[in-house]
Amino acid sequence: MGDLYGPLGCEGYLPPEIVFTEQVGPAAMNNRINNVMRLAEAYWAGQ
Repeated sequence: MGDLYGPLGCEGYLPPEIVFTEQVGPAAMNNRINNVMRLAEAYWAGQ
């Protein structure tokens, strides 16, 4: 994993992967990514 993504700094935490199942425009893509970041913030903060 470290070879592919470089040093992660958080052993045991995999980098998130977001898969879009349909073509979306840039605004929709950014909205979805921002929603995932917001919803996952407590998890990645170790809370």
